[in-house]
Amino acid sequence: MKNLNRISTIIFCRLLENMGNGDSLSIENSPHLTLILERVQSDVYLSQVSEGIRATTYSLRQAYTDLDGKEVVETEMYFAVSGFGQQRQGKRTDILVVPFSYQSALKKETSMYLSQRRRPTIAPPKQAEHAKIAEEWFEEIFADGFLDALI
Repeated sequence: MKNLNRISTIIFCRLLENMGNGDSLSIENSPHLTLILERVQSDVYLSQVSEGIRATTYSLRQAYTDLDGKEVVETEMYFAVSGFGQQRQGKRTDILVVPFSYQSALKKETSMYLSQRRRPTIAPPKQAEHAKIAEEWFEEIFADGFLDALI
């Protein structure tokens, strides 16, 4: 299972920090499409169930609203996040940000199936490809000024 590199993890965590306790965060940054982060599900497993590495899943997407008022998604990825905002014995835990699904206008693919009752099923080559796509996307998010738009 491949998690995001350090820079992409920092960018993702910055988005999570700005979302706070809410269930979603929307960032408008003209002329770019709106960036939306949404909490999807808690307590899914990233490891053997007995070991208990649990995560929360999030959707990150860029979308616009059409003339009928419906959201049109251009790009969307799903991430499993473990360790964000957690501490063990007074020390911050390692943060894992693992991409597991990618959707664009041209394709939709899932590389990891998560459950609240069993360990995940992973397609390692596809999941590594999703990590690479996500890291490139986070570079664009940073370069396009979305973090500056949070201020």
